Amino acid sequence: MWKKDVNNNNSLAKANSLQPNYGTRFYQSNFSQALISTVCINNVDVEFEVDTGATLSLMHISTFQTFFPNQTLKESKAQISGISAPIKLKGVCEVSLSLAGRQKQTLELYICDNYKVFSPLLGRDWLDILIPKWRNQLSSTKPNSVTPKILAVDINEEKFAEHLKTKFKKVFTIDGTQTIEGFEARNILKDIAVAIFHKAYPVPFAP
Repeated sequence: MWKKDVNNNNSLAKANSLQPNYGTRFYQSNFSQALISTVCINNVDVEFEVDTGATLSLMHISTFQTFFPNQTLKESKAQISGISAPIKLKGVCEVSLSLAGRQKQTLELYICDNYKVFSPLLGRDWLDILIPKWRNQLSSTKPNSVTPKILAVDINEEKFAEHLKTKFKKVFTIDGTQTIEGFEARNILKDIAVAIFHKAYPVPFAP
C-alpha cells in the first residue's frame, strides 16, 4: 500500500489548503487520494493513513520494529478482520502520541503480522481522542458550514438499474454460451498445487 507523494500537484495543494490543519496532506492512488497525517509517537514522527473505516489504529510488525525496536508488546484479545481475511495480531502497546503539536495522549497501538506491509492506519479509536468532533465535521449539513459535508443523494434505484441495463446491454445479457475473444490469460500455479473443480458460477463485476 505504498503511496506516491504528489504534493507538487497544484490541485492537491489547493485541496490541502481547504482542510483543517491536522498536520495532514494527500497522497494519490489510482482510485482516490489517501489522507496522510503525521503523528508524533514516543518523540518519533510517523506517517499514518487516516482510515475512518478502521475500528483500531494499526501498524505492521516490520514498520513497528523499524521505528520502535525497543518497544515491547503485550497480548491482545482483540479480533479484527480485513476485507478478505482475519488480521493476525501480534499484540498491543501503549504509546505516547500527539497530533499537530496538541497535548500528548497515551493510547494503544495494535500491531499485526499479515504478509503484506501497509501504511500505518489511524483508526476511529485515535480519532475519537485526538479530534473528538471529527464525526460532527463529516456529518455537518449547514449551508454555510466550512467543514466537510457528506450529502445524501436521492436516487430511484429501479430507474437507475434500467438506465444501466439500457446503456450496457452486453454486460447484462445472460448467455452462458458467450466467450471472451481477443484476450489471452495465464494461470501460474505452484508445483504443489492441486486442481479443484467447481460447478460454473457467475462472477461479480468489479473495477
